[in-house]
Amino acid sequence: MKKLIFCFIYLLLQNTVSAQKRIAVTVDDLPVVGGIDYEDRLQITRDLVKKFKNMDIPAIGFVNERKLYKNGIPDSAEIQLLVHWLENGLELGNHTFSHPNYHKTSFDDYTEDILKGERITKPLSEKYGLAFRYFRHPFLRIGQTKQDHEKLKTFLKENDYEEAPVTIDNADYLFAAAYNKS
Repeated sequence: MKKLIFCFIYLLLQNTVSAQKRIAVTVDDLPVVGGIDYEDRLQITRDLVKKFKNMDIPAIGFVNERKLYKNGIPDSAEIQLLVHWLENGLELGNHTFSHPNYHKTSFDDYTEDILKGERITKPLSEKYGLAFRYFRHPFLRIGQTKQDHEKLKTFLKENDYEEAPVTIDNADYLFAAAYNKS
């Protein structure tokens, strides 16, 4: 049994070293998920960014810009949460303005929401010398048909976006909701 475990670890290390694979951790729904007060959102942001920086983990935060407004006006405190990411060299990406489901939204409305979702974050990223290039599909919905996806893919490419893939997804938002109720 020990020999089998050693062989497995050896193969794993060999594949990791020889392939030089890289990963990025992504966080959706920035600035922060949940109906918690600003001080808690600030602490969550600081803790996340600190962990990523201390462990040298490349991370991208995907922003829903609707969360950056209070009564229709940009809220500098919410924007400051994003600035904290950028000041630490972490990229931001577009997760639309209002997080619509592409399977329940027309192409025109959906793409309008994508463009609306870059009004603050894109210039902010550029101000910090960081690319604003990734798009994450809300609910990971890419279209109900191949044609829907291809049409959206073309739109994204024309607007200088790369679709950010998801390889491991979790339902942590369910735990966060339950935790916030207790």
